[in-house]
Amino acid sequence: MGKTADLTDVQKALIDMLHKEGKPQKAIAKEAGCSQSAVSKHINGKKSGREKCGRKRCTSNRDNRSLENIVKKRPFKNLGEIHKEWTAAGVSASRATTHRRIQDMGYNCRVPCVKPHMTKRQKRLIWAKEKKNRTVAQWSKRAEQTLLQKRVVELSQQIETLHQEKENMEKTLQAEIKQLREQVASLVQSNVKMFEELQVYQNPDHGQQRLLTLMETLQSQHKELLQAQLASLRQEILSQAGVMPPNSHTGALELCANQDHPQAQEEE
Repeated sequence: MGKTADLTDVQKALIDMLHKEGKPQKAIAKEAGCSQSAVSKHINGKKSGREKCGRKRCTSNRDNRSLENIVKKRPFKNLGEIHKEWTAAGVSASRATTHRRIQDMGYNCRVPCVKPHMTKRQKRLIWAKEKKNRTVAQWSKRAEQTLLQKRVVELSQQIETLHQEKENMEKTLQAEIKQLREQVASLVQSNVKMFEELQVYQNPDHGQQRLLTLMETLQSQHKELLQAQLASLRQEILSQAGVMPPNSHTGALELCANQDHPQAQEEE
């Protein structure tokens, strides 16, 4: 058995017809195929069922009238501005509620239509309509201008390529010059060293000086060795004798050492 909200238009018409005939509600419910309560509610005109379920509306009729006045005064406002003005008046409602109330009043938002872009064919047609009254002289002048523009563009491209080639050549030449300078500097240094060595070998005075310095160093080393040997001999003699020798013996040892020394120099 359906409820009042589930009754179709045919069932409602049948219930109205049978009710006018004076039939009881039970017989009407059987013939209409619904419950007696649905028949009674429909006859009495009471609204029930799904339309009444849910929470109450957050806005009253007075609030809806104030919203309608706002929309009528400024119809070109957007939804955000209308909602802000309505809530500033003391109404507590969301943006979605504002949108629903405006739609219930019969107002709808409108967005300006964006014109589509022109196609190439349309552009060519407009251009042809604009230039259809031109003379032959004007067209020839225009053709000459286009040819000159093309020539200028070609020349500018050639100039750019030449500039690029010039820059590349300059870079390569600078790199080669740098390498040559480094090679010349290395050659100059090697030549200077060779010249200094040749001067050393060719100068006889310098060679003699080196020989003299070597002889002097050898003589000093030989003297030091002889003095060390004499000192060791003295210590051995003193250790064997156990008595300090007289001055004559030390003098004799020094004389012997001085006599042996020139012989060693002559042998060297």
